Amino acid sequence: TQLNASSEGIVESSGGSALGEGVSMALNGMVVTNLVLGAATAEIIGGAVTTGGALTVRATNDARLNALLNSVTTSGDEAVGLAASFNTLGYKAQDILSQGIDALLGTGFGIADKAEAVARITSTTLSVGGDLTISADNIAQLNATLSNAAKSQASALYGAGGSAAGFVLTSNLVAAGADARLTSPAENSTATGDVTISATDNAGIYANTKLVSSSVTTNTGGLDILRDTLDTASDLANAPQYYSSDALPTGSSGFPLTFGDRVQVQDDYSVDVDGETVDIPAGVYKYLGASGEFNPETTDYLDLDFWQAETSASGLIPDIGNISDSDAIAAGGMVVRNQVESGATALVTGTTLTAGSLSVAATESSTMIAELDSFVESSGGSNTGGGDSVATNG
Repeated sequence: TQLNASSEGIVESSGGSALGEGVSMALNGMVVTNLVLGAATAEIIGGAVTTGGALTVRATNDARLNALLNSVTTSGDEAVGLAASFNTLGYKAQDILSQGIDALLGTGFGIADKAEAVARITSTTLSVGGDLTISADNIAQLNATLSNAAKSQASALYGAGGSAAGFVLTSNLVAAGADARLTSPAENSTATGDVTISATDNAGIYANTKLVSSSVTTNTGGLDILRDTLDTASDLANAPQYYSSDALPTGSSGFPLTFGDRVQVQDDYSVDVDGETVDIPAGVYKYLGASGEFNPETTDYLDLDFWQAETSASGLIPDIGNISDSDAIAAGGMVVRNQVESGATALVTGTTLTAGSLSVAATESSTMIAELDSFVESSGGSNTGGGDSVATNG
């Protein structure tokens, strides 16, 4: 049994005005429940079994639940995102309210209906002409990924404010097991070969939960727009000859380069200098050396003997930050519960059995890997100290 469940909710709002007036609000709520019930049973009950060779009773349970929830909420003012996910493997169905309370308080409302592997021979007369094997293998697995992002990007000339809130409530529960047993065979039961009773449990959970709540508010009086305009006009009037991403044509040893040529170095550019990686800041660099050839992708633009960083046109306009009170409030909260209840049992009970050898083994290897990442940020305030910038994470 396998269930692949994917849920996505994207809500976006854009509005307001240049003077910080108007309302832009995005609200997003997602509640998802996923359930898998699955077990494997192989058994012989009563009667008599006679074989000329080996006898094998084997049960393998490979029940799986793969659950993905992705929630994204963005706004130019207020953004609120709530994501709740309840995933169970080996539990009977519950109402959402009970699951929510259980996730918050760990009350144990859930009733297990185990996703297990069971292999049994009970009260049976056995005459086996070879090996007798009773094997139960359980590899039930729950994989859950949840991502909730709430982002407010408020921007105006004056008077804008923003807030973002993101909340997560999730539980991932697994009840499983492996059970192999030989119970009360008749007294004259025989197996000429080896008797092996084995139970192996490898049930597990892999859970990855991520929350992002971000509120950034800017009220720059239009100075940022002016800087961008100046940079754009400068690039149009005096475009660079080359870009750091320009690749050499096949067979070429380099592009021609003369004094005064300009190269636009793009973001994330780095170069190897004497075996060390050097990051080069993005910007325009002017060549000051003699005419020659060069490779834009491997050049060290911080070599002051040959290159000079230009001051952008926007550098003439000071960055004075927000000119009015710019409230930026961000809040995030997470409650996560992950639980694996499982075990392995191998038994021989009430038995009179003649055999070549007897092995009874139970191996319990259930796992739980849980990753949680919660990130909350706010950026606001003003150059006069007014306005609130608050980030709360819990």
